[in-house]
Amino acid sequence: MKPFAESSEQNKAPILAVLKTEFAHCHRILEVGSGTGQHAVFFAEQLPHLHWVCSDLQENHEGIQAWLDEATVHNIEAPCCWMPVRIGLRYRPMPSSVRTPYTSCHGLPFRA
Repeated sequence: MKPFAESSEQNKAPILAVLKTEFAHCHRILEVGSGTGQHAVFFAEQLPHLHWVCSDLQENHEGIQAWLDEATVHNIEAPCCWMPVRIGLRYRPMPSSVRTPYTSCHGLPFRA
């Protein structure tokens, strides 16, 4: 079953306005915490110059993939598990070779 979050529906336009400006010169985006997948599909449709990479916990991948399966865009990837790994009280940072701007629409948009 394809998940749906009303909050994602309600906040997609204001977030899109920010992403259009902040990611105007970017080409690849890693979305940390893709949730239902609604934002990923919407933003990939609205920002065709970006290649959107979904990520979330494994248990959310099926729902994200349901959104991707219905999408008509080709600038979006299946979800991966690119999440920080907790080691004691410290988190392993992203490798320095990763220079992909990223966003978490469940918080604030960030740019690396």
